[in-house]
Amino acid sequence: MTQSVEKSSLVYGVDLYRFLKDIKFVLLFYVIGDLLTTIYAIETGLAQEGNPAVSTFASMHGLYSIVLFKVFFMLALLGSYAYIIRFSAGKKHDQTFVWDAL
Repeated sequence: MTQSVEKSSLVYGVDLYRFLKDIKFVLLFYVIGDLLTTIYAIETGLAQEGNPAVSTFASMHGLYSIVLFKVFFMLALLGSYAYIIRFSAGKKHDQTFVWDAL
């Protein structure tokens, strides 16, 4: 039973080290950099959140709830990576071509 659950998992067999290596700049600049500068700018009054959905969510649940959006983004990116690698195996085009294009 455990083996069948693992094989049906979306990220089963995905090289997480390669995934993190591939998204290092996304992680550094978009996730961490954007998060820190957004929180700093809002807390100091230099700026306000431009996205109405994020702004509403942050006003209801606190400024640091923006981290949740970044976590959802990372999970969506991991899901896309796993889908591309898993379902492009054995196809004419190379797996890395599709991932690099994304």
